[in-house]
Amino acid sequence: MVVEAFRGLVKQFESQLCAIGIQYIQEIYNKQSQQKSHQNSTKLSLHSITSCPAKRPMRHSTISKCIYLFLI
Repeated sequence: MVVEAFRGLVKQFESQLCAIGIQYIQEIYNKQSQQKSHQNSTKLSLHSITSCPAKRPMRHSTISKCIYLFLI
């Protein structure tokens, strides 16, 4: 009985932690997107010089782990 209650608390904690993590990652992604759009508008001449396309930031594997936890 105590173990089941503890499992419920752990699951609730994991869900809340994942929600906070997802929100944090989204905020970072939005800041990076805003910075890139600002940089792109101010550095148009440098873009034509470089041949490498801008890479999108990689998503953290925490998102997939959190989605998995929500599906359990």
